[in-house]
Amino acid sequence: MSIHSQMSEVEATRPVLATAPLKAGFDRRQLSTYGDDRWDLSPAVFRNNARRCHLTVDFSIIHDLQHARTLRQFLYARLNFDIPGTRSRLRPDAVRQAFNRARCFLDFVRAHCGACDLNLVD
Repeated sequence: MSIHSQMSEVEATRPVLATAPLKAGFDRRQLSTYGDDRWDLSPAVFRNNARRCHLTVDFSIIHDLQHARTLRQFLYARLNFDIPGTRSRLRPDAVRQAFNRARCFLDFVRAHCGACDLNLVD
């Protein structure tokens, strides 16, 4: 079973940068979507010196489908929703770092607990 078979059509086609301001000339309909294996976040990064590798997230390198799903949900939420009283939306140029840290955390939990299912967290 692939990660794509677990998503609805609406979910898979949601723009990743749904709420982020974009550089001039970018059409939201052409942006990376939630279901894409690779998210290009560069249309929402206004720094000219940002490295291209820091502006993409590649989910195809994650072999555990549950981890890939969890990371997609976490990063999409952090990009598009404020968490009242704690955190504002994650800047698109900081997503790659959040991806790497969350991935390490999920690997740690799996290694020590055998599995990591954040759907069980309340």
